[in-house]
Amino acid sequence: MSSFSEFQAMQIVQRMQALRGQVDRFATHATMLANASSSLDALALLEEANNLAKNLIASRKDFETAEAYTGTLSRALPSRPPASGGMAPAAKWGNEFRAGSKQFAVAVQNAEKAMQKLFDAADLKINSPSRTATPADNGFEMALGFADLLMKWVEARKRKAS
Repeated sequence: MSSFSEFQAMQIVQRMQALRGQVDRFATHATMLANASSSLDALALLEEANNLAKNLIASRKDFETAEAYTGTLSRALPSRPPASGGMAPAAKWGNEFRAGSKQFAVAVQNAEKAMQKLFDAADLKINSPSRTATPADNGFEMALGFADLLMKWVEARKRKAS
């Protein structure tokens, strides 16, 4: 029983580490995009920032799922040291679980800061007065653009007539 519990603990720790690595990559990608934002389209930056945020949320949910098993698993692990010596499995894996949680929390904080910088850079570019509008890519967007133009023309004519 204890060897299976230790195997499960090892799998959870590996999953925690993999998720932390994923979040670190999100942060690196967001930082790189924010630094290169001056040469990228604002809409593309915003879309990528949104994708990164969705991926971060998914990683957090995966981590919470993995972390949910740690309490039950910690109680299932033997609390006595093995006869061959060394730490008790409960102590060893409990420390690994706590360290994994702390490291993941730090990685998430770093990723959130990097993504906030990316969102800020995209927002600044989108709201720039010198920004060229992204062309409409379907008929509905074209119709909306034409309707907006027509409304502005009508308003201008009303002001001129008054």
